[in-house]
Amino acid sequence: MALVVAPKLVTAAELLARSAEFGCCELIEGEVVAMAPAGAWHSGLTVRLVVALSNWSRPRRRGAVLESSVGYQVSHEPDTVLQPDVSWLSADRAHLARGTDYIAGPPDLAVEVVSPSQHRPEVIAKADRWLAAGAQVVWLVWPPRREVWVCRPDGEVVILQVGDSLTDPLLPEFALPLAELFEE
Repeated sequence: MALVVAPKLVTAAELLARSAEFGCCELIEGEVVAMAPAGAWHSGLTVRLVVALSNWSRPRRRGAVLESSVGYQVSHEPDTVLQPDVSWLSADRAHLARGTDYIAGPPDLAVEVVSPSQHRPEVIAKADRWLAAGAQVVWLVWPPRREVWVCRPDGEVVILQVGDSLTDPLLPEFALPLAELFEE
C-alpha cells in the first residue's frame, strides 16, 4: 500500500514571504493557484477602470483605488488571499491600504476583468467568494462580450452592455459609459 502525503497548505504569511518563489498567484483555502499574465486588452481595460475610479474618488476624498498587485486576505485557517484587477476601499477603510501586508478583509468594490484563459464557473465562483467575504459589489468585466456584470450579495446580477453606463449606489456621482470603457 502506497503512502499518500497530502500537500502542505500555505498560509498568507508564507505566501507573502515567498512571493518571489510563487510568482503571480492567489491563495485559495491554503492552496497556491497560479495566475497567467494578462493580455494587452485586459491591461488597457484595467487601466481605464483605475483612472475612472481614481478621477471620481480622489477629488471627492471617497477612498482608495488600488490595482491588481494588492492582495486581500478574506479568510483564515485555511487562508485565502485574493487579488482583484481593480479594487476600491471606502474612505472609512482607506487606511487599510497603507500597510505592508495583505489587506484584512475584502474591498468594498472588487473588479475582475475576465481573461480568455478563465472559464465562467471559476469567474462566478470568485465573485461569490468576494461577496461571501463581505464585498458590497463585484463588477465582472467580460471583454469579448463587451459586458459588465454587477453582482451583489443578495444574488442580484445586473448585466450592462455598450450603450449603458456603469454606475452604482455605492459610488455616488460615478458614471462610466461602457462605450468608453470598451473603446479600442
